[in-house]
Amino acid sequence: MARLPGLVQGFYRGIAFDVPDTSTTAGRRLVEYLFPGIDDAAYDDFGRNAGEITLNGVIIGDFYQAQALALEAAFERPGPAMLIHPWRGPMQVILAEPATISVASRELRAVRFSAKFRRVQTGFTSLSNGLSGVLSAVALVGLAASALSSVVSTRAISAARTRAVGRSAGIVRAAVGQLQPVAGSGRFLPRLNQTARSMAPTTPESFDGALVQLSGRFGEASDAPFVAAAAGAEPENNARPEALTSLGAALSDAVSAAIDDAPSDPDRALLACAAAHCLAQAVAQIPYTPFASAERALSTRSLTLSAADRLIAAAGSLSSGRYEGEADGLVSGLETLKAETSAALNEIIGQLPETLAVELASPTDAWLVAAHVAGDDPAGLEAVWLDIVSRNRPRHPARLPAGEVKVLRQ
Repeated sequence: MARLPGLVQGFYRGIAFDVPDTSTTAGRRLVEYLFPGIDDAAYDDFGRNAGEITLNGVIIGDFYQAQALALEAAFERPGPAMLIHPWRGPMQVILAEPATISVASRELRAVRFSAKFRRVQTGFTSLSNGLSGVLSAVALVGLAASALSSVVSTRAISAARTRAVGRSAGIVRAAVGQLQPVAGSGRFLPRLNQTARSMAPTTPESFDGALVQLSGRFGEASDAPFVAAAAGAEPENNARPEALTSLGAALSDAVSAAIDDAPSDPDRALLACAAAHCLAQAVAQIPYTPFASAERALSTRSLTLSAADRLIAAAGSLSSGRYEGEADGLVSGLETLKAETSAALNEIIGQLPETLAVELASPTDAWLVAAHVAGDDPAGLEAVWLDIVSRNRPRHPARLPAGEVKVLRQ
């Protein structure tokens, strides 16, 4: 169904929606003082008001139920998130109050919601202006994956699709269980394993809903919670977005590898759906990633594009069968995702500092290497030394081993 006339598209945590209308409050924070016997009040100006952004959105399509669940999960996640405002562009916001999600019998295939956001400053440092394209491609892949899983119900007999759902869910659970922690992943993997073990789908639709919930876990991380932990409470060790991108791509790879060996077309279709959901949510973390160097952005680009290529090659086995149209739609969505991700990351890479490689002929003090790199800028000497130590992790900073040492050009 085409977008209705007059609607403009926006995104929240990578979920696309259309906006009939929106409003924003603006002003100053004032404190009023009233004194007995004095008619005029006194005022103190406490600065600019953060302002509230009210969005009335609508999601229209065949998979509105899965999108409603994804939207509910997005509203329940802690911390700030990115909102692509249809008129004001990208901004970091936090939900000001619980949102309202509604469906009505007179509006089939449609979900309405109303939410109030407040803009926050969280040190977000992404340099890309193409974030809207990346998030739009993420939403496109998610819809194509849901469409592929949905047709399994109509083009496979009940016994075959029930067995396919059980086998596919088992493969996804096994792939999640085999993931290895990466730097910055925190306690994310135990939570992901818990969600995977609770999966018990019996139909392709419930399998897709379970995958939306599982892959939605990748969107739960922010750089830091907006509301500080209570005094004495144990701080939450949130995963970093870059780590989530790596884990999501690895999970997509593991599921894609099982597509060729699947015993039937329904199995292959459901596994392609699972891999696509995981890859889409992994890519959705890129706009939240504060890349420290061009090398890190290059690594992320290579990782995500390789995972997309593997899934495209695996999904090719469905292009000549009963799911040809939906498989082609998924491949087209993945190609769009590759193009948008490459464009956004290439822009970021072009504006980030390079990582230098210094070849040491013998063990050397890190301070001497820092002095060589910092040159005539004594103010940056300590920052370079800290980067050398944290990036290369020597046994002792006074004795870097011979060989290649990497350092960020400040």
